[in-house]
Amino acid sequence: MNYIIFIPIGLSLLGFFIEIFREKNKDSNYNFFRELAIFISGIGFAIFVFRVTNIESPLFLEMTNQSSFINSKNLVDTTEHLSTKHWGALFCAIQCLLFLAASLVCPRRPAVRLRMSRVYLLNALLIGVSVTPSLNYFLILAIFSYLLMAYSVSYHMSSFEEDTRKQIRSKSFIIYQGITSIALLVALIDHILLGSTSSTLFSPVGIVGIVIATCSSLGIFPFHSWVVPFYGAPRSSIFLPLFCIELGLILFFRLYVPNIALYPEVLRVGVFFSVLGLLYSAICFFGENRLKRMPAYLYLSHISLMMLSIHGLGENGHLASLVDSMNLMIAITGLVAVSALLSGRFGVTGILYPTGLSGAFPELAVCYLICALSLVGFPGTLGFIEEEVMLESGIEQHLLLIGIVTASLTLNGFTCFRLFAKIFYGPRLENLDQSFSLLFREKVVLWGLILILIINGFAPEMLLKFLSV
Repeated sequence: MNYIIFIPIGLSLLGFFIEIFREKNKDSNYNFFRELAIFISGIGFAIFVFRVTNIESPLFLEMTNQSSFINSKNLVDTTEHLSTKHWGALFCAIQCLLFLAASLVCPRRPAVRLRMSRVYLLNALLIGVSVTPSLNYFLILAIFSYLLMAYSVSYHMSSFEEDTRKQIRSKSFIIYQGITSIALLVALIDHILLGSTSSTLFSPVGIVGIVIATCSSLGIFPFHSWVVPFYGAPRSSIFLPLFCIELGLILFFRLYVPNIALYPEVLRVGVFFSVLGLLYSAICFFGENRLKRMPAYLYLSHISLMMLSIHGLGENGHLASLVDSMNLMIAITGLVAVSALLSGRFGVTGILYPTGLSGAFPELAVCYLICALSLVGFPGTLGFIEEEVMLESGIEQHLLLIGIVTASLTLNGFTCFRLFAKIFYGPRLENLDQSFSLLFREKVVLWGLILILIINGFAPEMLLKFLSV
């Protein structure tokens, strides 16, 4: 049963070699081989759904009444193994589903050159990082993943001639992911040196490396300055933003969370910077008028929210953070897809100050609204479940934190409605070419993401079962 997870990795590596061969032909380099991407992602999704539904062992993120932390023995132990139970398989299923969505949204000839060989290699590395039981292999694969992603982003941005700020966008991302790679290398060396002489996994030096790597990879305040330029960059494919989110979340849940359990000083500092990040993103987002920056600020808000849940809201905060990770991946995919579809049709100006889009692109309007509402915790969406769990766990003991969270989400909600009205119900587009209308495969992706958020919002029992057993 466990060997079945090697099939998606093998298929991704097969796609890597096929694309390497295709990229030798300059004409093929500009054409997206959609059928291959759909086949690989679809098979991977089916395999991991089967894996999730056949797991009988307890969830490795087990909640305990004696501690406000996730039981670290269930995730990392002195035999240097990482548990790969429900969350790892479920995460990979969501990852493959979003890869499938990105494959359907990507145009046949992307406006920006796309090296799909690197995309498939990143997909294989992410699956490996998600399910490997070895801590050493986890750190090694994560280092290679961040180095490859930084290199891919540099190539991706430098190939877009319309982007006059390409150097700034590439440089900020590369610098911070370089910091992530170095910090992970420090943690790896620290673990290897301690592994033969001590029962502990990391010394304080290794813990510092883990904290820096996680905060830098996720964009936690004050390591946040790369987030808005990166997620706001014009692109017609959405693979790289999705990989960036997924890899950061893997690092957060499989490495950061279990290894800070014995360091209360990290917790206090984490709560402080999480609150600052939450307020910072809400205030900056309040004054924003550009569609392209909306996913970035909502991402910053939720990353801070997840960190705050883990650090300050006890065992239910862990569950809220896990639910929010699923909500974040799906909803941000929808928002980035809306920006990508517009930039693919109108160029860079399509994601700056668009207006009157509801008449020409009603599916974009609905997807934008539902994804935004889910990220601000609106009832009937997946985000509301996470908000409800947070309120339940913190309303009595952490009233100040809950007040800050509520105020930030309320401010974000107001900004989302304001931008929605301005972008989709402003002056109507005139003389729009009918060829610009959405294709059937693009509509399928948008409606699929909407249904996932709404169905899990009204009936979250299945998701909560896999995250809290």
